[in-house]
Amino acid sequence: MTEADLNTYIDTLYSEKENFWKSTEQESDRGLALVCMAYLEGKLEDCLFEYMDRSPEARELLKPSGPLGTMVARINMCICLKIIHRNTGRMLRVAAKIRNEFAHTFQATFDDSPVKELSISLLSDFNVENKPSDARTCFSVAMLMLDKHLWPRPMEVAIYREKLPDGIPTFISAPDDA
Repeated sequence: MTEADLNTYIDTLYSEKENFWKSTEQESDRGLALVCMAYLEGKLEDCLFEYMDRSPEARELLKPSGPLGTMVARINMCICLKIIHRNTGRMLRVAAKIRNEFAHTFQATFDDSPVKELSISLLSDFNVENKPSDARTCFSVAMLMLDKHLWPRPMEVAIYREKLPDGIPTFISAPDDA
């Protein structure tokens, strides 16, 4: 990746991030939970795609019906590959539970149990002064903080991947694998 490519990539990430967060301000409770998690799930997908060889096979693994098509599968794989820390994975799992409450309960709000408790618990791992008291704001702040951690990860993974060897040395693979 050239320096110009890297700068273009960073500019694209910043623009995407800014546009996304502006768009969430007017969302309903349900919309906020669903779009924030779709956004973060996309970041995990980008990380995995960058880690893999960006091939049709990688796309197949990452499509919704593929083995890495669910949020939990992506979280687990990113933890196993050390793309994200276990604590980040734990927070993403909590956020996924919140998303599932909204996805499966049409009338859910951030004031409802267990959404409220889960949303407030999301900030427990962050050193946030003056933690908000309402669950929607807790969820929003946690999503912003998770995004702050995740948004550069695909780029960092791409840079790391360029330093990896092209594959398993041929002397390790069986002759039929060629």
